[in-house]
Amino acid sequence: MVNYINHASGDKANVKVRWPDKTLIAHIPDWLEKEPEWFSRSQSKIGLSFEYVALRDIEEGEEIFMDYGPEWEEAWKKHVAEWEPLPDADEYFHSSAWPEPYFRTKKELRDEPYPDNLKTMCNKVSYKVSEDGSNHWVPNPQKGGRVGHEVKRWYCNVLERFGNEEDGFAYDVEVQMGDEEHSDEWVEIKNFNSTLIFLTDKPYTTDWHMPNVFRHPIAIPDDVFPEAWINYPENHVLGSGEHKIKGKV
Repeated sequence: MVNYINHASGDKANVKVRWPDKTLIAHIPDWLEKEPEWFSRSQSKIGLSFEYVALRDIEEGEEIFMDYGPEWEEAWKKHVAEWEPLPDADEYFHSSAWPEPYFRTKKELRDEPYPDNLKTMCNKVSYKVSEDGSNHWVPNPQKGGRVGHEVKRWYCNVLERFGNEEDGFAYDVEVQMGDEEHSDEWVEIKNFNSTLIFLTDKPYTTDWHMPNVFRHPIAIPDDVFPEAWINYPENHVLGSGEHKIKGKV
């Protein structure tokens, strides 16, 4: 849920962050008393978490806001004033917005390629070899390529498409068996389950990776930081509301 907490300054902010006062799955209060050097030596990975606390009663359906700090707000205003779209931005498609109800074949892509950021991938599956030597898809005992909590996917190309939008489509595909994008090991599989084929965004091509997107740290108020973490400059007053750390942490 915290991904949907947007910025608002002043009285419009209705939540703030603080440290929980009890031990939780991802929070160990004793860590707040550790010196910064201790964290560089620790083998533990998760031991500190924020909790979000309402500053006032929040009505049902009311949006949640937190004050990101004045530096964030000024940076956002500057970004809005200076932002310009990238060249050919109107040709960009996120994979989730692609309108076609089917996957293009390798042959079709020679004449009408997908946008540069899109690529077909297939869930890692099981297949059997028939008497004529061709490979046919079979249900995967690991539930469509799921290994633990992670779904494994191969790069793949659609070779043939059968059926129609009303009755559904079926596909023959070739899948790249290695873990690397440029592996030379490709295997053709017939009657591949259409629900296990995906149009995905190539790494680092989604809109939030573009060079003109807004990036700025969300600041934490001074008084949230433990005493053990802060080297104070001369005449600094803790909790001065400057929303940044003075000195080195």
